[in-house]
Amino acid sequence: NVLVNDHVYGNLAIAIVNTNGNGTVLLSMNGRTERYDLSKGDGSYEGYNITNGVLYVTFDTLYGPGNYSMAVVYEGDDFYEYALNQTNFTVFKKNTTITANSTNISFWDVEEINVTVDANASGYIKIKIGANQEYVEIIENGVARFKIPNLFPGDYRDVEVLYNGDPYFNGNSTYVNFTVGPSSNYTMNVTAPDSTYGQNATVYVYVPSLAQG
Repeated sequence: NVLVNDHVYGNLAIAIVNTNGNGTVLLSMNGRTERYDLSKGDGSYEGYNITNGVLYVTFDTLYGPGNYSMAVVYEGDDFYEYALNQTNFTVFKKNTTITANSTNISFWDVEEINVTVDANASGYIKIKIGANQEYVEIIENGVARFKIPNLFPGDYRDVEVLYNGDPYFNGNSTYVNFTVGPSSNYTMNVTAPDSTYGQNATVYVYVPSLAQG
């Protein structure tokens, strides 16, 4: 019989073949067939080991996530006939952590949020603010960098940060909090046209158009 344990992408698979015979075993997968001679006896050989008559083969190919099938053939010898068996195994996607770092800013400033996932992950990160605002950035070297302008003052709580995954990594999500405070970085102009004694003077005060109060 042959067994290949399910495993997570990034690890090399190991096939374990157990037989009463002492001849040649063939392993076939994805159009590739390799021969292993059990008559060599216990020991370590290039690409495989034999321990107590059990064959251990470490794959030299890193298979991507998915379902696979492997066939094993015992060619037979003077004591045992030809035999065929097969096994199925699954390569699972890797998990990735996700962290998001935000900054507290003032109105008119640009909110910067850096999102970090596994350095080998690809794809994009999405940030959702409120019901209608969504921002998307591509991951580069494990980091997606956001610069979000035009946020109104307020406390932004439980802002969702979402990674949908890629062919090799599962998705993940987290939440981030930050505050946009009032701005003190603005100009206020005051003008007062000349007036004649006894008349009311008019003073004009100019503030940003979004100012209230």
